[in-house]
Amino acid sequence: MLENKLAMQTAEVEKLIMENQRLASSHVVLRQDIVDTEKEMQIIRTHLGEVQTETDLHIRDLLERIRLMEADIHSGDAVKKELHQVHMEAKRLITERQMLTLETEDVNKELQKLSASGDSKSLPELLAELDGLRKEHLNLRSQFEFEKNTNIKQVEQMRTMEMNLMTMTKQAEKLRGDVANAERRAQAAVAKATGHAAGAQVTASQPGTAQATAVPAAATDPYAGYSGYPVAGYAQSAVPNYSYAAPPQPISSGAATDAASLYGAVGSAGYPTAQVQPSSGPANAAPPPPPPPAAPYPSTYDQTRGAQR
Repeated sequence: MLENKLAMQTAEVEKLIMENQRLASSHVVLRQDIVDTEKEMQIIRTHLGEVQTETDLHIRDLLERIRLMEADIHSGDAVKKELHQVHMEAKRLITERQMLTLETEDVNKELQKLSASGDSKSLPELLAELDGLRKEHLNLRSQFEFEKNTNIKQVEQMRTMEMNLMTMTKQAEKLRGDVANAERRAQAAVAKATGHAAGAQVTASQPGTAQATAVPAAATDPYAGYSGYPVAGYAQSAVPNYSYAAPPQPISSGAATDAASLYGAVGSAGYPTAQVQPSSGPANAAPPPPPPPAAPYPSTYDQTRGAQR
């Protein structure tokens, strides 16, 4: 029994050994298959990367083509619009051409009528007349510009003369005030001298009185304190006929006469002579001095005589 069991176990062990050898060889084959499969997978992965890269490039190329095609489509729309506008412009030009053709035909017919009548001028004569009118227009234009500039200069000169006239008017008003003041002072001096003379006559008529009354210098010469007025004067350089000045020597015919002679030469400028009431003194009733003229032209001031004022 034991031998049978031992034989059976030995056979079974041998069988297991053979099976183990077969499994070992199968394991080696499987390992080799795994290595080969991994190599193939690596090759497949590399190929897949290349395919993916090619696919990406192809997709990008397709996207670029799509973009260009869309741009071409949009540009085609713009070209269609421009083409439509060009067609409209061509139609408009054709219409204008037809209108111009009709106008040309009408002008030719009118020209033929004028040529047939024989009264019209030829085209060269009309062109020559047109050139003459243009030249005349240019001459008139230049003459107008010249007169315009001349008028502007004259307006500026008139403004300057107006300013000078205003200045001379102010000076004349000042001189009138000075003359009026001098006249009032002269009348006051004459009145005072008359009072002194009347007092002296009353004193001389009284018995037993032999004293003489002294007459002040203001009574005999009312302009003694105003020596600047008789020699003051102005001379106009632009128009010599309007120059005026006071007489260099006083006229001792009376206070009113002295006041009148202060600017007596001004009467030659055309100013009216005003009437003055006669004074109460022994002086004759001479007319007051007229106001000095407001010179319409620029004048020059005589500083040598004006300094004596």
